[in-house]
Amino acid sequence: MDHSVKIVLFGNSAAVQFQPDNILLGEIQTNIENAAKSKTVPLQMKKSGHRVSVINLIGLHETALNLDPLTGQLVNENNIIAFIFVVQLGQLTDADKMGIEWLQRVFGDRVLQFVMILFTYESQEESDSIIDDLKKNSALDWLIEKCGGRYHTCSKNMNKPSEMKDLMTRIEQLFIENEQQCYTSEMYNTALREGEDLQNKTCQRGSCFETTHSAVFLIPMLVSVLVLVPVLGAVIYLYYRKKKGGYKKANLMQFGHTEISEEGLTVKESKHTIQEQV
Repeated sequence: MDHSVKIVLFGNSAAVQFQPDNILLGEIQTNIENAAKSKTVPLQMKKSGHRVSVINLIGLHETALNLDPLTGQLVNENNIIAFIFVVQLGQLTDADKMGIEWLQRVFGDRVLQFVMILFTYESQEESDSIIDDLKKNSALDWLIEKCGGRYHTCSKNMNKPSEMKDLMTRIEQLFIENEQQCYTSEMYNTALREGEDLQNKTCQRGSCFETTHSAVFLIPMLVSVLVLVPVLGAVIYLYYRKKKGGYKKANLMQFGHTEISEEGLTVKESKHTIQEQV
């Protein structure tokens, strides 16, 4: 493997402790506003004989900000060999589920072959119980299966050199499994086009539905208006004639009628005949 390693960290911010001795991330959490303006700069370091560039996207999936400019810039400037999904060991949260869904939505389904879960823990006892947790928690088992069965563990503060060395070894294994292939800008642009096509199709189906839905209610209303208007007109006419004493007796012969022909529903012009008796 090339000694230059570029990885992305994403997931729930509660799964990581940002502090000075955090080997991967340091003490400063990603500034969301700056990240949205494409100012996220990979953290450069040298670990286990590798030059490591860490791109911190932790917590960004929990915002409603448009990250397209950010992600586009990142993948164009960096060939990423691994996406590390940080998850706090224990119960899988809704935020964790949102994280993997967000990654697929932004980077496309092909990104899953580059994903490895990094379970973080606060005590060594939690790390030792991961197998039991997986047996008891079907949601965690589902998540690991979705990510190709790849996972690793480390402390929440990420300050143990031995753990970071093991993590680099695991990332190198992932790179070999992917036949030394990186996630590239071509993959991202393909995912972007597929997402736009899907959105356009969804919008088109939505427009058709709205048009049909409106027509279903509009046609009966229109027919009702055409039938009732002449009837109401005749009633109003009779009312004013009677009020003015203009007749002694009136018979309404015909209000109008509706016919259904092969051409469809038609409303005949109403005819009103008033017969007066002296």
